Amino acid sequence: MSEIQGRYRIRAVAELTGVAVGTLRAWERRYGIPAPARSDSAYRLYGEHDVALIRRLRELCARGLAPAEAAQLLRAEGGRSEGDTAASGSRPQEQRFAGLCDEVLQAVAALDPARVEAALRRGLVLGSAHEVFAGLVSPVLGAVGEQWERGQLEIAHEHMVSTLLEGLTHELLRSVQPRAPAPRALLACWRHETHVLPLMGVALRLAERGWRSVVLGARTPPSAVAAAVEGLRPALVGLSLTVDAAPGELAVDLAAYARACGPTPWLVGGLTAERHRAAVESRGGCVVASAADLDRALGALRPPAARAGRARRSTR
Repeated sequence: MSEIQGRYRIRAVAELTGVAVGTLRAWERRYGIPAPARSDSAYRLYGEHDVALIRRLRELCARGLAPAEAAQLLRAEGGRSEGDTAASGSRPQEQRFAGLCDEVLQAVAALDPARVEAALRRGLVLGSAHEVFAGLVSPVLGAVGEQWERGQLEIAHEHMVSTLLEGLTHELLRSVQPRAPAPRALLACWRHETHVLPLMGVALRLAERGWRSVVLGARTPPSAVAAAVEGLRPALVGLSLTVDAAPGELAVDLAAYARACGPTPWLVGGLTAERHRAAVESRGGCVVASAADLDRALGALRPPAARAGRARRSTR
């Protein structure tokens, strides 16, 4: 890679960022990002800040934004690079996303999906994929649910924002999903469960920890889980239980899901999972009520060979 007085030529930048030379020229021509200096011979010369901006633009495009949208967001940020954004990301999540949460809720109340989506997309630059979910998606969903229960919003408002939030989280997951040979998790909602977004939050957490997820979605019966386990051979099955079930019905379901998972480790999370911990564990499952629970469960899933190897080393 060539460097002239601390500056990079375009082919070196393409190698550094993974963005093709033709794409770099197109971004500069169409959006003015970046704006490299020129040598006496008219060669483009990029600095470290330019390289950081290109990486940031590529990251936003990977999250589902069109290049024009991503460039507009970077200009709104004042051309801040990844390092600058990381510095702003050191603020508490509540501060970073509070204004956007209020803006989204106002747009929801007005039944204005275009405003909702525009505000959500501005949130994409404020943190990692899971931070966006935890700081924006989850609080908005919870606030809409509370307002609906108080009669301040109708079911139309809840359905509209849920659809938009699901679309956003699918884009976030695509942008961070690890590739093979990363271990694979199969994620599904309980057979009467319609709330998919908590499951997507788990998928984003797993992606941060190096796992790729296959999300089956809402109302997944044990038979569908069994077929997916047979076909995909996942290293882990995760089930979301948010809406509670009657004790007798839950016991029948637990037995069916345990059979569907077979020897594959399986976890149950969600708002009502903790109260059924004993029943889940009696069937061989594991309840994850927090991020710490999830980390412990994933730690216990290290391949047997790796555990055995570590044990042998510890005895030497």
